[in-house]
Amino acid sequence: MKAAIFQYKCRMCGKVYNDSCSSEKIALMILVSTVIGSSMPKNLIGIKPEMVSIHSTCEMGSGVSDLIGFIVEEK
Repeated sequence: MKAAIFQYKCRMCGKVYNDSCSSEKIALMILVSTVIGSSMPKNLIGIKPEMVSIHSTCEMGSGVSDLIGFIVEEK
């Protein structure tokens, strides 16, 4: 089974890190609804990722990070 893992990039330190995980098909629907600002389809359960997040483990303090997409990995 393929898993989609959302990724963020910190504006301060440039580190790319992973967040929530989903299936590839569902991740695409979640990503589109997040980008256009619509609500998540009712048949999907879970917390929708944010476009902007806080990178609390930033090496330089606390940074702002952006959702940059998702990667697909074989599980």
